[in-house]
Amino acid sequence: TSSWGSSVSCIFTAESDSVEGPYYNITPLMYSGFNDNCGANASKSGVKAKLDAVNGYSYSSDSSNPHRKYLRSSWGTYYYSSNTYPNCIDPCPFYAADGNLYMSLGSWSGGIWMVKLSDDGLSTDSQWMYDNGYDPYYGVKVAAVTSESLGSGSGEGSFCYYDSTTGSTYLNVVYGSVHQYQYTMRVWKSTSACPMQGSYTDVTGAASTTANSDSTVSGMKLMGNYTYTGSNLQYYDNGHCSYMTVSNNGSNDAGKTFISYHMRVDKATITERALASTNYLNEARVHQVLYNEDGWQC
Repeated sequence: TSSWGSSVSCIFTAESDSVEGPYYNITPLMYSGFNDNCGANASKSGVKAKLDAVNGYSYSSDSSNPHRKYLRSSWGTYYYSSNTYPNCIDPCPFYAADGNLYMSLGSWSGGIWMVKLSDDGLSTDSQWMYDNGYDPYYGVKVAAVTSESLGSGSGEGSFCYYDSTTGSTYLNVVYGSVHQYQYTMRVWKSTSACPMQGSYTDVTGAASTTANSDSTVSGMKLMGNYTYTGSNLQYYDNGHCSYMTVSNNGSNDAGKTFISYHMRVDKATITERALASTNYLNEARVHQVLYNEDGWQC
């Protein structure tokens, strides 16, 4: 992203023969935050090229400016509709129950979205998305941000995965402000084989696309701020999780699923921290994930 809080962002792919690099073939995958002032900038021309390649797609506006469908007009000037469309950060590619590769993305702005990727993961499958009734560039919105009716709100760091033992696709999203020590990890699930077609609901049946306030957001709460009786340590801002299942490698953990996430730890209360800008310790933590009989994490 161009700067903190900006929707001028890009998701790109890169390849390497080693996880340690070097990486090459850096290729833009999706842009956000573009506008009519881009000129020859790749964000504008890249969107046009993507839409031009979709067979049967017709523009709802000037065919020379197809990117304008993602913009809003104010006094003759076009701006990116960041309250409607996503901020292209926090990508999470995953294989779904149907065997295809998908990706969730987004942070604040217009919510969490999902696209279908090509088999090699190096491009979005715009033709498939258009043929199946989705936006050919951004796909489909799968989770709302809070206070969406006000044009703002939290919601970021999505992580999607399919679990064959429960037959469900899980959508995890972080809500609240990290700077105000509000982060909570929340989850919905769907039983649809195609993750873009499923309706994601929480344990109460509330849909992930329902916008609420930060204090009443839907989604089953996995974790928030906490402390232990008798301890002066504060644990907060838990978020940006990832799940992993251990392969059948002969270890005692084979077949088990784990969740990793970041958190902050310090001895100050939230009030003291805000007043004194108290230093804190960043930690990465891992827990085993168990499921109840209804397929919910516990």
